[in-house]
Amino acid sequence: MNYTVNQIIRDVRVRMGLNAVAPEALILSDEQLTIDQQIKAQITEAVAQAHLEAPADWLVNASPFAGEITWEDTHGSIALPEDWLRLVSFGMSDWQMPVLTAITCDHPAYALQRSEYPGLRGTPEKPVCAITPDRRLEFYSCRTKNAGIAHALYMPMPAIIDDAIDIAPRCYPIVIDKLKALLNT
Repeated sequence: MNYTVNQIIRDVRVRMGLNAVAPEALILSDEQLTIDQQIKAQITEAVAQAHLEAPADWLVNASPFAGEITWEDTHGSIALPEDWLRLVSFGMSDWQMPVLTAITCDHPAYALQRSEYPGLRGTPEKPVCAITPDRRLEFYSCRTKNAGIAHALYMPMPAIIDDAIDIAPRCYPIVIDKLKALLNT
């Protein structure tokens, strides 16, 4: 859901108990930023933190992604979008369940994905996804190379566009609290 910057600033000011104070009254010198400017400068960071910490089912405004699959045996990889923040859900057509959390290459389970023993790798019954340093999503494993992407959802990096920002509705109160905390430090 899109929230305007002014709406976010107003809600943070209310949460901080500053709703009755004009922004000009808070300026101590010409070089200091007003509270409103400080809030606006921190919005994208607070939204990113809230979306990274939120459970996947809260992220109803996730974006789909797709691309060409590079296959290697029965596992493959796909390039990540440039504005990638986090995985919400990824599933292949022959998997029994989607993956909601991807591991990284330094995770202990990653070394098992290339094991010669198939039972140690991700399987269609218990798949594994990993994010690589070259910005690819590897997925383990499919029954055949004929499997296709059933669904792929991710959260993009938040950005203020036309004085508004897309925030998952259940994350909005968390964003307001994070902004308050960032300003109080």
